Amino acid sequence: MGRHSRERAGTASWSATVGYHSLVCGGGCRGGRYEFAPGAVADVRRAGAGLEVELAGRGSLYLPADQWVSLVAVGKDEFELATPRADRLHFDHDASGRIVGLTINPGPWPIHAHRLAAR
Repeated sequence: MGRHSRERAGTASWSATVGYHSLVCGGGCRGGRYEFAPGAVADVRRAGAGLEVELAGRGSLYLPADQWVSLVAVGKDEFELATPRADRLHFDHDASGRIVGLTINPGPWPIHAHRLAAR
């Protein structure tokens, strides 16, 4: 059993009861474009009752290139990437509660991306 599988087991009832609106737009809509580094931009979009993320053009250790990856809700702003590594993704907020970025694997070696302005 993977590291996050044990943690996810206790959150099944949480994710099953989260409404579509609160999952996607609670505290501000999470969809949009997020830049990790110049040229490394991920898109987050709604997918059914959840979210998915894609890193266009070039893959990474965390996200494959040009493939939409489902985000499995495990907390209010915490998701698990539906990849073999099952890394965590957290949406970051400013003091007013607006989403300003995301972080993959929050903890000792976080990978941050800032939210780009809507086109």
